[in-house]
Amino acid sequence: MNHAAEVSARIEGTVPALSGRIESATALARLTDAGKAPERTPAAFVLFGDMVGGAANYGTGFFTQHYIETVSVVLFERSGDDRRGDKAGEKLTPLVTDVLEAVLGWSPGGEIGGVFTLGRAGFVGFVGHASVYEINFQLNERLRIN
Repeated sequence: MNHAAEVSARIEGTVPALSGRIESATALARLTDAGKAPERTPAAFVLFGDMVGGAANYGTGFFTQHYIETVSVVLFERSGDDRRGDKAGEKLTPLVTDVLEAVLGWSPGGEIGGVFTLGRAGFVGFVGHASVYEINFQLNERLRIN
């Protein structure tokens, strides 16, 4: 459960544009509360998302349940003096592609079984003249309690 740190490390190690520019949910909350974008872009914030339960099985002495864990990656990108954001997509598109290629099909910690798939992704809006894009990755997991 909660593979946000592993996703952060994966992106950090495979997406050069985001090296040293990945932060946590707490840092994103501070920026959001202030209505600001990061000083330096590109920037990424990796957050533990929701969990959705699936089929459950139980018997004498055990319980198992499948679930889907979501890890969200929020990207910020500025395009210099482009105050309307017309050029932001030109810089954001390759960044999104690099993040997708880093995480899709990857299994955290070399675990056998689930690999990350794309849940959904999309443009969120503008904050402080920066474009904001969110990618939600999903991982199918199974919980077993003996």
